[in-house]
Amino acid sequence: MDLSFRKFSTPILIELHYGLSAVVLALGWIVALFLGFAAGPRVGLLILVLGPVVAMWMLSVIRIACEGLLAQVQTAQNTAKLVELMAGAAVQAPADVPGDPAGRGQSPWDQRSQPALAPIIRRR
Repeated sequence: MDLSFRKFSTPILIELHYGLSAVVLALGWIVALFLGFAAGPRVGLLILVLGPVVAMWMLSVIRIACEGLLAQVQTAQNTAKLVELMAGAAVQAPADVPGDPAGRGQSPWDQRSQPALAPIIRRR
């Protein structure tokens, strides 16, 4: 039992949920088919033809929702792995940026933009 919640159980539960949803939809269609033919042949034929279409549509909506949830969980898992990998590595800012001979810490973009800003600065 994982009381620290370090391992996600959602991927296993999503597979179970999707499989149970498919079984419930199939059983629901069969029950609706019997009830439809009990109500009359037109209703039964309508359920026979449209029932699988509706069931497949519902199953695809369930699948999309499950995939969205699974994507969120996988993002959380990957983020947790990155945090663990980065925990030992100290991120340090460089003392100076390469290509900056004065060591002012300016980026190359700032240096490229200075000639374009020169006429504006001189006007002041």
